Amino acid sequence: MKKEEAVQGFRALMQEINHLTCMEEEMMWDTRVNLPPRGAEYRSELMGYLSGQKYKLKTSPRMWEYLQELSQYTFDDVILNRMQEVARRDYDRLTKIPADLEARYAKHGIMTELIWQDARQNNDYESVKGVLKNSFEFKREYARCFGCDSVMDYLLDNWEQGCTTAQVDGIFSDIKGYVLPLLDKIRASGKPYSRQKLQGFYPREQQLALIHDVTALVGYNHEAGRIGESAHPFTLRICPRDDMRFTVTIHETDFTNALISSLHEGGHALYGI
Repeated sequence: MKKEEAVQGFRALMQEINHLTCMEEEMMWDTRVNLPPRGAEYRSELMGYLSGQKYKLKTSPRMWEYLQELSQYTFDDVILNRMQEVARRDYDRLTKIPADLEARYAKHGIMTELIWQDARQNNDYESVKGVLKNSFEFKREYARCFGCDSVMDYLLDNWEQGCTTAQVDGIFSDIKGYVLPLLDKIRASGKPYSRQKLQGFYPREQQLALIHDVTALVGYNHEAGRIGESAHPFTLRICPRDDMRFTVTIHETDFTNALISSLHEGGHALYGI
């Protein structure tokens, strides 16, 4: 295989994976924002299928051949170099995980999300306790694939490569050293905390208009995104740069919840635009 052939083939394969990822994100948005309850079961089947297809591409013989070939060369293209790093990490990680586990967990995640939404609305912990227990067991199963003694170390490394519980404990220890004395000082001041001045009725439409203006002020491009409503705020990149969406949760008796979360989620969206 020639160098240029390997580069073009690798880029094409990564594009296939990216297309599937965008489909997953689009479906996740629809699941959390628009999906009717009776559509949940089939939606979980579709998400499981897409997850399985991504797994096959990321661990395919084609991927291994391209990575092996490209490792022989030095490239000035920093994006191509980073793509190789990500693809190799995914290959090394996923080849330790059975394809069936990936598909089962994707299906479980969708069903859990929808069960949790109903449970949250009805303040019904008992109905979500079983699926939550299964979620923990899935994570333990993943950690066992890597021979990890600490499930949390495995989870942290997935989201922040190289991060460990020991590092996080150190960070929290530093934060506590500042926050706890500050909290003691506030309590000792004798000034009571009250949200009474914020109490009132704040119509949903006016909150959304405020959120639109505030996020535009900090740089969020409403032509390259959308703000929706969901049981819990989240941010999704539907496609690179041109479709970064986020949601808020509106409470008409408390505008601060949606306003603050819009700045938080909007910050994630700004990072992706």
